[in-house]
Amino acid sequence: MGGNLHAAVISGVKARWVNFMVFANMGFLAGLAAVVSTARAGG
Repeated sequence: MGGNLHAAVISGVKARWVNFMVFANMGFLAGLAAVVSTARAGG
């Protein structure tokens, strides 16, 4: 989406959906990183 939210919305980008999917993906990846880090630490 870049830095211009208004231009993205005018272009037809579903900004709220894209933001939700980005944050959901980042949450999932952070959880996965925590699991991998814990497994490597032997915990």
